[in-house]
This record gives sequence, C-alpha cells and structure tokens, in this order.
Amino acid sequence: MTRATAIDTLKSRLRELEEEAKLRREAEEELKRVSRRHSLILDAAGEGIFGLNARGNHTFVNPAASKMLGYEIEDLLGRNSHSICHHTRSDGTPYSEKECPIYAAFRDGKVHSVDSEVFWRKDGSSFPVQYMSTPILEDGKLAGAVVTFVDITERELAARRLAEKTMEIEEANIALRTLLRHRDRAVEKLEEDILANIRDLIFPFLDQIGEILDSAGGRGGEHLDMVRKSLGEITSSFSTSLSSIPQGLTPREIQVAEHIRRGRTSKEIAKTFNISKDAVDFHRRNLRRKLGLTGKAKNLRSHLIGMGI
Repeated sequence: MTRATAIDTLKSRLRELEEEAKLRREAEEELKRVSRRHSLILDAAGEGIFGLNARGNHTFVNPAASKMLGYEIEDLLGRNSHSICHHTRSDGTPYSEKECPIYAAFRDGKVHSVDSEVFWRKDGSSFPVQYMSTPILEDGKLAGAVVTFVDITERELAARRLAEKTMEIEEANIALRTLLRHRDRAVEKLEEDILANIRDLIFPFLDQIGEILDSAGGRGGEHLDMVRKSLGEITSSFSTSLSSIPQGLTPREIQVAEHIRRGRTSKEIAKTFNISKDAVDFHRRNLRRKLGLTGKAKNLRSHLIGMGI
C-alpha cells in the first residue's frame, strides 16, 4: 500500500468515526428528549406510579405516588415496595409477598388489577386504593413491573353516603307505605260505618215513612226514591256503594243481611231485634230466595260479602 493510499484509507475511517459519533450524539439527544418527556408525563400524572425491579425494589417513583405514601422520592428508591406500603391487609392481618398481586406480575408475566385494597403511609395510616401491576419485559425476560394506583377514599365515602341515603329513603318509603295502609284502612272503616248506618238506620226509616205516606194517599214513594238515589250518588265513591243493595229487600231483611255479613248467628240477631230465632230464619230464607240462592249450596254470608252488602 502506497503512502497516498494509506492516507486516503485513514481519512475515510475518520469520516466514518465522525459519522458514528454524530449518530451517537443524536441518539443520546433523542434518548434525553424521550426521557425528559417521560419524566414530565410521570410528574404530571395524577395517578401514583412506581417501577419495580425483579426483586420488588423501587426503580422510579413519581411525585403523586410519593405524596400519597407520605415519603420523599429519594426515600423510596431502591427500597422494597411491599414492606413499605403493602405489608398489611385492611383488617390488620399480615400480607405476604407470595400473595401480593403486584409482585405476581413480574413472576407470571400477567397484568394484575385489584379494585379495593389498602396502601400504608409513612405515618402508619392506610388508605383504600385501586391499582394495576403490569410486567416489564427486557429481551423477552421478566425484569420487573410498573404499578399505577389511585386513592379511592372519596369514592368509597361517596358509595357509603349513597348507601346510607338509599337506606334512609327505603325506610321512609316503608314508613310512608305503612301510614298509607293505615289511612286507607281508616277510610275504608269510615265508609263501612257510614254505609252500615245508612242501611241499618236511614233506609228502614225511609221505607216506613214511604209506607205511611202511601197509605195516606200521597206520593211519598217517588220522593223517597229520589232520596235513595241522592244517597247513592253521595256514597258512589265509597268502597261499597249503596247501589250494591238489591232492590226488593225489606228494611228488616236489609238489617238481618248486614248482621249475617258481620258473621252473627241467628240467635244473636234475634236477640238484637228482640224477635224469635224462627223469624230470623224466615228472613234468611227470603234473602236466599231474593238473591237467587234457593236450592244452591253457596253460603249466604259469603255471597253478601261478595256483593258488598
């Protein structure tokens, strides 16, 4: 090789070295830019984020994580994560590393997500967290994990408040339904009493008055029918309407029917009206005939209750 050839070869090699150095500088600058970008992202993230190596020690910790855990970042780097913030369950029982989902990620290579556990602060207090542990692979081998977590204290407080409010509303609804049932029963009882009084007291007197007026040659029946109709309209919204009283029943039959509906025996009814038991049985037979029950096995009281009498 001549001296000129050697010089040319050396120059060519120098140019290659300069080009390699330039590319290396550019790669280093790009790496720095990426690193700064990642640092900015980690610093700005509201979630707690920390990295672990294969031994479970912190390799990086973002400000949100250090703040939630109550440590300076420098105090966490290189230290075992589980022994610092995940050593005990919420009920106070020990939490072994073998059971820890965070460490499991860099052992089985799977993502592990937990909705509700606790992390422990430097001051010994704990807070509920939701976290995810994602494995890190280097050259196809498990090298550690990245853990992201959020403090869910406010979410759990809101859930408890919602549950308490829901319970209060349900209790109020139960009380209201109870009051409404009592009110409805009171209204039904009042309606029943009014209708019973009209059947037992007013209608018999209206019939007697009508008979007196008719015997005197007057037109009392027409006027009394109007009174009956008016009473029916007044009580039409009641649970049992006066219109349910069949036509053709005498005042005494209406009275006897009401007592039968209430479950009273013939003997008790006879004593009430100061009449014989045979008289009551006579009215019973008339009621069955007028209500179309003659020759049928149907119970008279059940039929009267069904009719609302």
